[in-house]
Amino acid sequence: MPTPPQSKEEILKTGIIDSQFEAAWNLHNTLKATLPSIQQGLHNWKDSTMATEHRLPLSTGFTSRLIIYHRKPDTHPHPPKRAPVIVLFHGGIHALGYPDVDVPMARSIAEAYNAVVVLPTTRKAPASPFPSMVHDAYAIVKAIAKELDAAPFPNAPNASYSSSSRFLPAYASHREGFIIGGYSSGANIADVTAHLARDEGLKPSLTGLFLSCGAFMDPIRGPPAPYDELYLSREQNKDAPIANAAFIRNDIAAGHKGLPRVYFQVCGLDSNRDDELIYERVLRGECGVETRVDLYSGFPHCWWYIYPSLDSAWKAE
Repeated sequence: MPTPPQSKEEILKTGIIDSQFEAAWNLHNTLKATLPSIQQGLHNWKDSTMATEHRLPLSTGFTSRLIIYHRKPDTHPHPPKRAPVIVLFHGGIHALGYPDVDVPMARSIAEAYNAVVVLPTTRKAPASPFPSMVHDAYAIVKAIAKELDAAPFPNAPNASYSSSSRFLPAYASHREGFIIGGYSSGANIADVTAHLARDEGLKPSLTGLFLSCGAFMDPIRGPPAPYDELYLSREQNKDAPIANAAFIRNDIAAGHKGLPRVYFQVCGLDSNRDDELIYERVLRGECGVETRVDLYSGFPHCWWYIYPSLDSAWKAE
């Protein structure tokens, strides 16, 4: 795994726009321009996965819509293998977006890792101010944990794919992995949810955390010393494509020891870049949390949604 940039010069170099992305951005600089190709890609997708949709009433009073992707029964061995469970929260600055935008990623993960991927909805601002969406997210994770704990894996040779669970397939198993994550504001939601799960002793416990392009610090107060001199992306990328200085501010929580291992996706041309790079240093260097970083130098915030056909998008997936 490549080492994340350490010096100011190395960090700033990741914010130089990638030539391939610059050409695509100049040609198609709006989501509307690329929507037909995205829709066509979804229509033509042929793989071994299937989707189900469910309504999950939460303890918060909100009913979440869940899209769940997993392997088709006829692509499993018999008896079926246990499958890890991955929960992904979509982005949208806590006010916009919907889980359907993460369907391509959910399909890829389900197919590549024999995983059960859950794409949930939460309440949104301004109708439901922050942290309503975090309360919903934790309620969703607790409901999934409860079903995982209550539904033993069928080991009999003639085991059915039916399940007593309200929404998870019978072969979903926390023993293979119980991971939560998200993109942009969804990464912030997942991070706070992981802290709540740790503090309240959620069982079964989370085994991993996936944070992509998230914001974790108040840009006015900045990061804690000695990381303040490395907090460069808010100024360097204030006019970057897709996400810039208008982004909503988010606070970094105190006390991160005891979190599961964390995987970061970081974009060099993103105003949230150094939130992730500094947070990764804190987790790895000060809290003893196992981390991994994939860094996309010269690419802006969550660019793979708008330009999935670029070569580097395959690496992002």
